[in-house]
Amino acid sequence: MNRIEENSLRDFGRDSEILEKLKDIKLSENSRSNIWNSIKSEIESKNDKNIFKNIMMYKPYFVIAVVIIFSFTTILFYKDGNSIPKNIINIKMGGTITPTKDTLFSLVKSTHKEEYVTLESGELDIFVIPTKKGESEKHFELETKDGFVVVKGTKFKVNVDRDGTTVSVTKGTVWVTPKGEGRKKIILTAGNSTHILPLSTFLKKNKEKGVKAYINKDYSIAKKMLEIYLLNQKDDFNIITILARVAEYEKRYDDAIKYYNRVLKGGSSIEKETAFVAIAVLLKNSNQKKRAEKMFLNYLKEYPKGIFKDDVRKELNKK
Repeated sequence: MNRIEENSLRDFGRDSEILEKLKDIKLSENSRSNIWNSIKSEIESKNDKNIFKNIMMYKPYFVIAVVIIFSFTTILFYKDGNSIPKNIINIKMGGTITPTKDTLFSLVKSTHKEEYVTLESGELDIFVIPTKKGESEKHFELETKDGFVVVKGTKFKVNVDRDGTTVSVTKGTVWVTPKGEGRKKIILTAGNSTHILPLSTFLKKNKEKGVKAYINKDYSIAKKMLEIYLLNQKDDFNIITILARVAEYEKRYDDAIKYYNRVLKGGSSIEKETAFVAIAVLLKNSNQKKRAEKMFLNYLKEYPKGIFKDDVRKELNKK
């Protein structure tokens, strides 16, 4: 028996009886090996039990250590103490989409050449691998309630909330098109961002600015704001009437007549009656006397008890 075997047996508590027997008995190497292997397996079994016993002895400390490790791991997975672990989604055309907590979005179309995403709310961090030389052109498009974002290869973020859509570009170029007629497309490069107002908010602001400018006789601003508004709210006859009057003040009589004719087709009774007389007056002011006279007569037939009947008769009696 070698020194290592002796030490192992002593550690195991077999330093008296077994050691003496093994020393005195003459055994073949085979027999000695078998005995030693049997003892060794018993030693290993007891050592395993001792390890478990030690763990149980230090169980409170072990539990605390596990809690600390878990907490630290949790912190690594959480950002700003609020977000859930990010789920990175690989897209077929090359790149990734990373949503933050409570983000609602859909991959409407996903191919190796085209990606179409809709974002309802929340934030997406997007990376689109640029097209390599010799590859076919790729097209990535994202739609929100407020507009469209188109890229060919870039890194950017899009955030949607009730106040609108914010687009921030980290790398490359992004084309942003707000929803609604008459709104300008925006080209963003690295380090730049833009905020798109909801169409309803945008139109409300334009209407307020346009009407205020009209009252203040700033007709160029009124025209600009209200024409954009009218592109999206085609049946607001009150605004159409204001634009007709702006055209009158600027002596754009043909434009004014076009606006009043729109009112005649769909305005309220009082709006139509006012437009009728306004067209006749405009025709007269632009030296179209016969057409003006015809319009005055048609007014009396259409509105025999109209609010402008006396004024119209006076115009017809003039030489």
